[in-house]
Amino acid sequence: MDAKKWLDQVNTEVNACSLEVLRASNRNSDSSLLMIGCYELNEETRERKGQLRLYSCGKEGSLFFNDETSGAPHLSEPVFVCECPGVLDGKWITFGRDNDQKHFFASATAKGCVDVKILRKFGSGGEIKIENVISGNQDSNTICLALDYISTQQSFSSQILSSYSNGEIAIADFCINAEKIGFEERVRFNAHKLFGCASEVWSCSYFSTNTILTGADDCKLKGWDLRATSSPTFVIGESEHHAGVTCISKHPRKENIFASGSYDEGLRIWDIRRLGTKGSEPLLKLDSVGGGVWRIKWHPEDENKMLVAAMHGGCRILRINEWSHEEQATLEVVNSFTEHKSMAYGADWIESKSDKKSIYQASSCSFYDQKAYIW
Repeated sequence: MDAKKWLDQVNTEVNACSLEVLRASNRNSDSSLLMIGCYELNEETRERKGQLRLYSCGKEGSLFFNDETSGAPHLSEPVFVCECPGVLDGKWITFGRDNDQKHFFASATAKGCVDVKILRKFGSGGEIKIENVISGNQDSNTICLALDYISTQQSFSSQILSSYSNGEIAIADFCINAEKIGFEERVRFNAHKLFGCASEVWSCSYFSTNTILTGADDCKLKGWDLRATSSPTFVIGESEHHAGVTCISKHPRKENIFASGSYDEGLRIWDIRRLGTKGSEPLLKLDSVGGGVWRIKWHPEDENKMLVAAMHGGCRILRINEWSHEEQATLEVVNSFTEHKSMAYGADWIESKSDKKSIYQASSCSFYDQKAYIW
């Protein structure tokens, strides 16, 4: 069943590759912030360039909606646009609590490095802007394809995991203090090869402080112990994924569960405790969501629901039924969004406030038609 008509839309002007939401509850506000990362290749010069486009979603303006029955959409310009190298993925990183919060945005860039910017307010009206903070070492011979992060026990500190087109994985310490902002790479290793050559690592995810997951064009999903990276702790190969592994998403509340997606259009749910031996099978599997699975975002509150960006198939909302009874559990599509006219690469949940209650809508973006929607 198709989703109801979109609540809002905007033209991103540059090919939209990623979409990440800083939800209202994470910034002590009535409105969410939506960051769209854009990427464009100049076919003549081969230059890769892009933008970060920041929108406010809620009472502050752009991409405005009131509730689930919002009337005609209100469109306006982004609150801030930043020219930058092409952006393929990104994550909001928040340090501190309450009124002492600092919000950063880390980008996986076409310059072969991670780039970090900070969100600031200025002026009497509290206008928003983003400013450069720090970048990793650029490498013109590779592209940074994906990233994830995990907070450390120290305040104002995190570890950023990134993956690359040359088959490598890297981990850097990112921290801020009164004296300086630090970004120091401490681990880098080759994680995926195909026929002896580098295999593009399209997805990477922290599972715990010492465990990461990677997925690549070699049709393999691998688990790694960061204390010993000479070989993976488990490998899920082409017998399960019949094309490149494009997405990995850890469940935010079920500590042993993660989902994976592939160019083969299949979506799988895994229990990491069952992996590490031959013949491991997913807990649940949907053979096709209608397109290659590029992003999976678990619902912020409903542990049985997820949002999927399915490339040429548009977007889907999936639900797990009978989760508590594994033998009876099923995975099904409960909503489809097909307004995108090209590859849907970015998706996330947007939170708005109504009578102090959270209401969630889906948001998504697509590449060649340069569109973003709330639906």
